[in-house]
Amino acid sequence: MPQNDTAITPFDQNSNSKAIKAPKVDWNEVDVKSISEILVAMKIESCKIIVSIETVDTDWGWFYFGHDRCNKRAEQIVRNGSANLSVADKPLWYCKRCRCNVTNVSPKYKLHIGVQDNSGTCKLMLLDTEAEAIVGCKAVELWDGSYDEIEDPEVLPEPIRELVGQSFCFGVFLENDNVTNGSDIFMVSQIWSGDKLLKAESHFVVSRESSMISGGEVSKSDPNSQTTSEGCSTPFSKRKDGDLPDMSSSSKKLCTKIVKVEKSKKD
Repeated sequence: MPQNDTAITPFDQNSNSKAIKAPKVDWNEVDVKSISEILVAMKIESCKIIVSIETVDTDWGWFYFGHDRCNKRAEQIVRNGSANLSVADKPLWYCKRCRCNVTNVSPKYKLHIGVQDNSGTCKLMLLDTEAEAIVGCKAVELWDGSYDEIEDPEVLPEPIRELVGQSFCFGVFLENDNVTNGSDIFMVSQIWSGDKLLKAESHFVVSRESSMISGGEVSKSDPNSQTTSEGCSTPFSKRKDGDLPDMSSSSKKLCTKIVKVEKSKKD
């Protein structure tokens, strides 16, 4: 597991689905919450959760093909009635962001995982940089070299399957879709693990106990009981500016989409 302490710059999307920089978050000042708390949150904000990975959601492909220059999802173009799927032939793709035909594409992570703590369960989405931080290698290193549609999404590379059972502290955004529409899928923007995770747990236990004392509830608590939620302190991963792909739910099950054209246009 790489030990990267560099802070990241979070991202959001505007109404035109263009990636824009959001104000930098001081994750040391962000509250730690339980899953049950974020599921009923009433405001848009950033928070931290400490959870274990329960499942990898195979209803979604574990990667998409993205343009290497901008990381935006690319759509494969069919030439002369058939798609060139050979690596040597360099299939032609269309990049929506750059608005041109390209050949320099590669797999980018887009992992959907189910996580749990003692209060409940929810789903998290990790894009390329964050997923790489917990998997331990780039998506292209797990790719079989084929540009074909994923035939069996249930078949996952071993490093991804091994994520199940591991615990992390994730920095997540509670976005409008979560707060207003009740979506239980949260975008991950920061990750902590290892020694930082252990320190975070201790810090959160102390902060929760202090909160109970200040609220006059200490007499109701069992001194032998353990807190069911935990917290964190120092950032783990860094997102690159181009990591945000098309976030629409239509990307389920696959990583490519065929665009039929009779003849390719020049960039």
